[in-house]
Amino acid sequence: PPPPALRGLVPPAPAAVAEGGVPELDLTAVAPEDRAAVVLDVVRGQVAAVVGIAAAEVDPARPFRDIGFDSLTAVDLRNRLAAATALRLPATLVFDNPTPGELAATLLAQLSVSTPTPADAVVTGLDRLLDDVAALDLDDRARSEARSRAARLLSFLNEPTGVDGGRSTENLADASEEEVLAFVDRELGISLG
Repeated sequence: PPPPALRGLVPPAPAAVAEGGVPELDLTAVAPEDRAAVVLDVVRGQVAAVVGIAAAEVDPARPFRDIGFDSLTAVDLRNRLAAATALRLPATLVFDNPTPGELAATLLAQLSVSTPTPADAVVTGLDRLLDDVAALDLDDRARSEARSRAARLLSFLNEPTGVDGGRSTENLADASEEEVLAFVDRELGISLG
């Protein structure tokens, strides 16, 4: 290290990437309109960590070469961003995207997170329900109530809406209890009987 009198003039050495030291970038819970800002914040934070400055000092429009990047720091940044995004990034990433802002835009385009649909939410909810039911030790009354509600849900899901808005009469409403339980067993992978 430099003598104490000169330490303020010499920037700190770039931080090494510690095992698990790069936070994972997960945009699934981020609103689409906020994703660009989140990715830019991650890029600015990793740029700052590589060159040893505060993230607030990283101007998104300032070229990497003016921030002090060379080939080694470019590879370090690429490795950090690859760990954060789980993307395969080229060694020329910093040279292909000469500013942090351009780099963030490139990463955002590659991440291309889709917004979950209402159907995705239903399937996720059913998966959670399946896990919850599988973990319970239900008595006979609770099993009977669960079967009744499961049968109603299956009946609803098996009634396609026609062009005239009416419902098809082909559904599980006429099925026996054994047929409904076999359907739940087969489709949801749980045994209620």
